[in-house]
Amino acid sequence: MRTKKFGPPIVPSAVLLLLAASPASAQTASRSFRFGIDSVNSLAWYQVDPHTSLLWATTCPEDPHWRPGDSRNSGWDTRGLPTPKTGAALISDTSSIPLYRRDAARPYCHKAVDGTITADDTVSWQGLHGTIEVDPTKLRSGLPMRDQTAIRDIFQTWKWPHIRFDIDSLGDVTRGDTLRGNIYGKFFLRDVEWPMAAPFVAWRESPGLRVMARLNLNPVDLVEVYGVSIQNMRLALMPGVWQKIHFGVDVVLKPETGVQQSAK
Repeated sequence: MRTKKFGPPIVPSAVLLLLAASPASAQTASRSFRFGIDSVNSLAWYQVDPHTSLLWATTCPEDPHWRPGDSRNSGWDTRGLPTPKTGAALISDTSSIPLYRRDAARPYCHKAVDGTITADDTVSWQGLHGTIEVDPTKLRSGLPMRDQTAIRDIFQTWKWPHIRFDIDSLGDVTRGDTLRGNIYGKFFLRDVEWPMAAPFVAWRESPGLRVMARLNLNPVDLVEVYGVSIQNMRLALMPGVWQKIHFGVDVVLKPETGVQQSAK
């Protein structure tokens, strides 16, 4: 395992989920809180900027608010959702990331995001720890050839089957109906460990505690930091082509069965 001690402040796709665990009202727990990810209500995604109307994917393509991009295989239902205005032009589209954000969590998703978090209390969130894992083989763009290329050349899941984030602590929390802040820990992609801070936003929804978060990765880091072959990235790294790669999660957290928290 290679450890990178310094690097750009990127945010891991699976990381941002964790923070959702904080209730809006201040509580003092009499024992540790433990939450698990509800996989059927949770998803991960990526989007390249510029996306050229085709470079995005999700682990929950059945959600009615998602549609595949251009160059998709036949058989995909676009559900009448509009095509991005930028088309194939290399125009940065940062106003909609992700392009097709769901309005509510629904139990249509593949088991692609997993993990647990624990904390000593839900006031200061001292002792926050946990692990979030994403299975990149479940990412779907609408074109299987593109997805297999990403698995083969970028993720190499036969060596490293998961993207992982190990949580160390929580900070900069703003409470209210929506919880915001940063989570600190180590991000694992391929064989590289990278310390980082991950911003998150979380709120209560009918299935549980919903958390959305994303990371913004410089494409050149795939080569220089994570060891992706330059041969596989040469076209994407040409000037004016890929500017950012966004990874994100939209997950639901629930108290784990048998771990009943009491508060006072």
